[in-house]
Amino acid sequence: MRRYIYSGLFVAILILLYFVRAKEFERSAFYMDTLWEVKIVSHVYPKRAFNRVFAVIAHIDSIANVFGNGELAKINSGHRVQVSRELKEMLEVGIKIGNLSGGAFDVTIYPVMKCWHFFHDRYVPTESEILAALQKVDYRKIEFRHDTLVIPEGYGIDLGGLAKGYAVESAIKVLKDMGVRKALVNGGGEIGVIGSWKIGIRHPREQDEIIDTFTLVDAYVATSGDYERYFVKDGKYYHHILDPRTGWPAMELVSVTVVDTSGVWADAIATAVFVLGREKGKKFLEQLGITRYWIYTREEFQNLETTE
Repeated sequence: MRRYIYSGLFVAILILLYFVRAKEFERSAFYMDTLWEVKIVSHVYPKRAFNRVFAVIAHIDSIANVFGNGELAKINSGHRVQVSRELKEMLEVGIKIGNLSGGAFDVTIYPVMKCWHFFHDRYVPTESEILAALQKVDYRKIEFRHDTLVIPEGYGIDLGGLAKGYAVESAIKVLKDMGVRKALVNGGGEIGVIGSWKIGIRHPREQDEIIDTFTLVDAYVATSGDYERYFVKDGKYYHHILDPRTGWPAMELVSVTVVDTSGVWADAIATAVFVLGREKGKKFLEQLGITRYWIYTREEFQNLETTE
């Protein structure tokens, strides 16, 4: 009799959950030098799902961070370490995008980023400093010997152009494996969704304004903008998206948004298009078969340029 009572209670709880409207739960945390927001639609607070998602993001952050004692930081310090599956996958995508974009995307940009102090202050390197750093930028010099990454002395790797996209994609995979039917993961403009969500594209010069909206369904979107890390010095605007062929900020565009079926690919492609510029970028997107994208040029927003 007691067993039947428990069974009846269980069925009653299931029926109650079915009729109770699912709610949108949200949790945020700071990783990869940006704010991460995760939204999950569920009948009850999805504590386990949130914990697993942020554990994955933290794990990718520890691998791809150029500072500290993580895997990539050790490689950039000259150590030979066994490459993790995650780092190898990110590097493989980076090398492929480098080839496809003709070098507009290069994961060995680290020496040049170092010249710019990683945009943590308002330092502008000299032409000679940049030229010296460019001698050690060439993704084609990356080698994998079994599970070990080998790069020439003085070279280094910076995955800032794709690591967030990879982390978003990894987080979405975790949620799908857990049976989550509707969720959104946003890592500083790199977004992945399960189900259908309305997405807004930030105005390149007005922080609290949206310039366009669209619906994203079971896909990923990435935005590269010149407004995330920048400074103005002596009346000139400098931002963190560097052209690996010149060592200077790519200045034709202000924002690129790309939709793709892969988070890491969307992230890297958006960065490459930003460097290539409008016309070459559109040809590149056409070559990849990508039809959903938004490109905004500096000329369109010249009168709104920040001067502070």
